[in-house]
Amino acid sequence: MILQLYISAVIFFVESSSMSIFCSGDQELDGLEGTIQSPNYPDNYDHDTDCSFLIVPLPGNSVSLKFTDFHVDYNHGGSCHDWVEVNPPVKSKSQFCGYLIGMAPGEGKSYTFPEDEPVTVTLHTDGYSGNKGFSAFFYRVNVNEDD
Repeated sequence: MILQLYISAVIFFVESSSMSIFCSGDQELDGLEGTIQSPNYPDNYDHDTDCSFLIVPLPGNSVSLKFTDFHVDYNHGGSCHDWVEVNPPVKSKSQFCGYLIGMAPGEGKSYTFPEDEPVTVTLHTDGYSGNKGFSAFFYRVNVNEDD
């Protein structure tokens, strides 16, 4: 229990102290961790925007991604007007929109991708309404560290 609290505190500290990177064009990210955000976050993102982040793991490592805020325009009928796309897919789904953290990739929890698998997070917006978008924390992790 104490170990879990310590790990949670360390992750919170790392998340809160990392530099934020706003989506602008196509970006390949370096560094061990960081926070990625939609343009203008927490204000509304622009219309007609396409931008992406490419996160390449260190050799023998994986990328973990945790969305901490999520509000991407959608149609109440269920279709996405704007969306966040994640590849490789998260639980067999690659396109996400909605107004709750539970609608985000990983549903607000850390999601770790397969070892050595690059991860692309893309934001696409149309010419109509916009919202605050997203904020997500990424880090590169050695999932086999205890081996």
